[in-house]
Amino acid sequence: MTACGMVPVTVKKDLPGFLVNRLQHALSREAFAMVDAGICTPEDIDKAVRFGFGFREIAAGPAMNNSPTTSQCPKLCGIGLFQSRSSYIDKLNAAANEALKNPQLRELMLSQGNEIGGGNPAEFTALIKSDASKWSVVVKSANIKPE
Repeated sequence: MTACGMVPVTVKKDLPGFLVNRLQHALSREAFAMVDAGICTPEDIDKAVRFGFGFREIAAGPAMNNSPTTSQCPKLCGIGLFQSRSSYIDKLNAAANEALKNPQLRELMLSQGNEIGGGNPAEFTALIKSDASKWSVVVKSANIKPE
């Protein structure tokens, strides 16, 4: 992973979803809840993240003791929308599916080794649950341990 500019992380216990996705979706759930409660607009959420703590997170992360250099910051390796009660998930999902129709974006994503899916949050949630079940059996039966 480090050879391609990514930073490996150790996940000590098996759980549904990926570490980065779980953190990202925790933020998303709270953002959608604030918008649904009328506290702020989606645009205000975006501004708060992009121009507020977002810059700090790149340099230090929420739980870091030592700040990494820019070259040590991990690359975003996957995005999916889980099922949620928020009305904004449907809008985000539609926008993501529309963006995935763009040939330049598709070409870029494929050149970076991404698999392009699309779909809806229920399908993504089912995929993650299925993958977690399938691969946890493989990991346990092969007695694979984190490095």
